[in-house]
Amino acid sequence: PVPKLRWRKVDGLMPSKVGFSTQSPTLTLPELSFDDEGIYECEAYNSEGSDTCHGRIIVHAQPEWLQVMSDSEVEISSELNWNCIAAGKPRPAVRWIRNGLFLITQDRVIVNGGHLKISNLALEDSGMYQCVAENKHGTIYSSAELRVQVQAPDFRLNPVRKLIPAARGGQVVIECRPRAAPKPILFWSRGTELLTNNS
Repeated sequence: PVPKLRWRKVDGLMPSKVGFSTQSPTLTLPELSFDDEGIYECEAYNSEGSDTCHGRIIVHAQPEWLQVMSDSEVEISSELNWNCIAAGKPRPAVRWIRNGLFLITQDRVIVNGGHLKISNLALEDSGMYQCVAENKHGTIYSSAELRVQVQAPDFRLNPVRKLIPAARGGQVVIECRPRAAPKPILFWSRGTELLTNNS
């Protein structure tokens, strides 16, 4: 007699989205995901016996970003750490570009897959950066600008208050937060006396 057909997933549960196609000659898996990977078996059976055949599904995907860097303003002589993380199958290779040229590990620059580290930042490190994720199914790019800042100390944005009322026997806090890059060394004085930590 004409055999009946039955599909099953050998190495896991049959996805519920296949619906009634488990009894048809063609197994349909809509909206394929990585969970659908595995070995599938088709069994044909009638009153005279049964036979099976197997097929493996391996799901591939073009790269997509899970994490990217963003535009950054960083003070001179400090350290930059950027991460670009991409998903895909086969696993995408991630490379870095600065102003159109591929970066490699040298001197102050460390390129480690999706991680870029630049130590002791200099003005020439400013520019447009890209991370590139690539596998055999596609290539994607993410871009960000790095601006390395250098600025003499400037109190205009955060001036020290000219008059600070304080209670006798109490405590007073005076803030000194100039804008500067690199981070400035701060000194306090009272009149002509240079202040140091004491009781």
